[in-house]
Amino acid sequence: MRYFPSVLDEKGALALYQRLYDLIAEEGYGFWALELKSTGQTIGFTGLRLIRTGIPGAPFVEVGWRLAQPFWGFGYATEAGQASLEYAFNELEEQAIYAFTSLDNQPSRRVMNRLGMHDTGEEFDHPAIEEGHPLARQCLYKINRPA
Repeated sequence: MRYFPSVLDEKGALALYQRLYDLIAEEGYGFWALELKSTGQTIGFTGLRLIRTGIPGAPFVEVGWRLAQPFWGFGYATEAGQASLEYAFNELEEQAIYAFTSLDNQPSRRVMNRLGMHDTGEEFDHPAIEEGHPLARQCLYKINRPA
């Protein structure tokens, strides 16, 4: 949770799980559990989420991921992000997918670049993060559907 405004306690984590589960039921897609193929161990989540408002350019579909730190640097986020993009373009027939993160989140920005996303140059304050928080300022990335 290094690049998130706060760490979730057990109650908060369960509420997040339920919210993600409910969004899949509502939208038909969402953030899915990410596990190691070799062991089945859950290492985070990845997928797609409809952003309705609050972020420049909304509404749009976001690609995102969150992995436990011991699993950073192995290419898992890139692999999962690529699978999510393929689903977005091939199954949902989206024309463009976006991602956003705090300006300092270089690991996620590197994943976005490896996925072929480009920095739109648009920076904004995340509406769910208090003003002045070090992570409030965000950058927006985008990738268009391949021709």
